[in-house]
Amino acid sequence: MSYFKPWRRKLGVVTLLMACMVMAGWITSLNVNGEYCFGTGEARLYHSVGLRRGGLIWQRYSCSDNQTLGYIPGWSRSELISLDVSPWSDFIIPIVVAWEWKGLGFDIGEWHEQSNDDSRCVFWMMPFWSLVLPLTGLSAWLIISKPISTMPSQTTTAEADQK
Repeated sequence: MSYFKPWRRKLGVVTLLMACMVMAGWITSLNVNGEYCFGTGEARLYHSVGLRRGGLIWQRYSCSDNQTLGYIPGWSRSELISLDVSPWSDFIIPIVVAWEWKGLGFDIGEWHEQSNDDSRCVFWMMPFWSLVLPLTGLSAWLIISKPISTMPSQTTTAEADQK
């Protein structure tokens, strides 16, 4: 068990466990949309964090001054409606998406309902692979790499020369 004595190997195991937890979230997000909504349940603006089609997503919902958005605070979960790989294909109502940036699973943009131009949702989406791969690589390096050997001190070398 002396293999796990150095702190970097212990840290490598912790990093590997974190990568496994993120991977579990990745697999879950391929079958289920989940969202945690912050707030009181009725407001002109609220935020949510969730899982959607292989990625983590942050969303900010807002509406015009004379409206309020009704939502359920806390965690909500829904099965995927469509087998389409697009994260934006699961909406029951038609939406219009305006992309600010889209590539490699990183999505930044804004969407609104086709029938209601007053309510908007700004979103940032980050794919799980962008977390899993670096965490796995870091944990492999921490666990597999050899510890740095320390150079012998000059006093030890001098004592060896005297003998």
